[in-house]
Amino acid sequence: MRERGLRGGEKKALALLGLPTFGLALAITTVTTYLPVVARSYVGSTVLIGVIVGMEGLMALWVPLLAGSWSDRLRTRWGGRLRFLVVGTPVVALALLAIGLVRSVAVLVPVVAVFFAGYFLAYEPYRALYPDTVDDVIAGRAQSTQAPYGAGRRREWHCSAGACSSASPTSPRSPRRRPCSPWPSSCSS
Repeated sequence: MRERGLRGGEKKALALLGLPTFGLALAITTVTTYLPVVARSYVGSTVLIGVIVGMEGLMALWVPLLAGSWSDRLRTRWGGRLRFLVVGTPVVALALLAIGLVRSVAVLVPVVAVFFAGYFLAYEPYRALYPDTVDDVIAGRAQSTQAPYGAGRRREWHCSAGACSSASPTSPRSPRRRPCSPWPSSCSS
């Protein structure tokens, strides 16, 4: 089978479909990278911090199954899947904000649970939007366009997050403060 080039409308659709990947990847990476750093100031146990971050894996076992099967059966004028992205995204954003504001374990645990539930509620039906919205001829390329939006940015964010956390004025590893940036240039410092 011969490959054809992307048409103008398809390029725009793929760019638009990639934006949620960027936002969701950035949100989950921010939480899993910075939650241990932030929680260390009021959570006495590193094991407890690990359990809180590990809720991601627990949520990943069952929320995508429920959200995916529900989005397959749901019929609305928006379709079955977009509604999950529209509902899950504000939940993720508000929970992300709340994680930065809470200062007790009793509040942190349910807020993190809500964040991961919202993330997986939005992410799995969102991934299924690709085959629903693009032509079969470009379906493989459509899925591969997620990499620059998600995986590549997530790698760079992890790298800079490590540089930023080690540059923190409260970090025992670094007596001086360095500027932090979510861009790959911070990896070389």
